[in-house]
Amino acid sequence: MKKAICFTFIAALIAGCATTKSSSRPGVSNDRIQEQVILVESVNSTLDLNALNRMDTADAYKTANSYYKNGDYVNAITAYDFTCAKFQYIPACVRLASMFEKGQGITANRLIALDIYERSCYGGHDESCNDAKRLRK
Repeated sequence: MKKAICFTFIAALIAGCATTKSSSRPGVSNDRIQEQVILVESVNSTLDLNALNRMDTADAYKTANSYYKNGDYVNAITAYDFTCAKFQYIPACVRLASMFEKGQGITANRLIALDIYERSCYGGHDESCNDAKRLRK
């Protein structure tokens, strides 16, 4: 019973993190996060989002990785963002955070990277916890 309650709580926490665009951290305004969300949505991507929407998690992630490996960071960040948001697939979220941190395919933004790393950390990805701690310094 305790495991079921704990699992339900964690699932609700993750779902809440994925659906909200607000931040309770000092220094990170909701406007800044919303600005970056709009920026990802408005990059000049040639990616067919309808085709991506018909894919399962594995295929969407493979598509994003393919763009990334070929150096097409604009389409890669769009595909990682889509895969992270739609499937809440932590590896896609982690790569998305890394791209925000490094400015690959989008303007570098450490605050957005930190937010994504923290959400991935809450999802159980230990390396993201370390990345979030590193960015907080």
